[in-house]
Amino acid sequence: MRNLSPGELTMAPRSGYPGTSIAFGNSAAFEPSRHDLSFTLGAGEDRIEVDVLVATMRFANGGTYRITAQAVLRQPPESRSGV
Repeated sequence: MRNLSPGELTMAPRSGYPGTSIAFGNSAAFEPSRHDLSFTLGAGEDRIEVDVLVATMRFANGGTYRITAQAVLRQPPESRSGV
């Protein structure tokens, strides 16, 4: 993880492999995989929580991988309540 902001980056302990990948037909040949990670960025009222899901597929005949990622950003619960 590379932090390009001046804020502190705190990785969540729950980061890791979220479960199995489901493949249909010949898609198993692409070795689908996924990984999730969570972190908090910033401090005080500027803090946000980020959940990221990264998925990969391997294309053996071309020696390449396809990597896609999806992220959800939100304020922590204590920030939303005005505490």
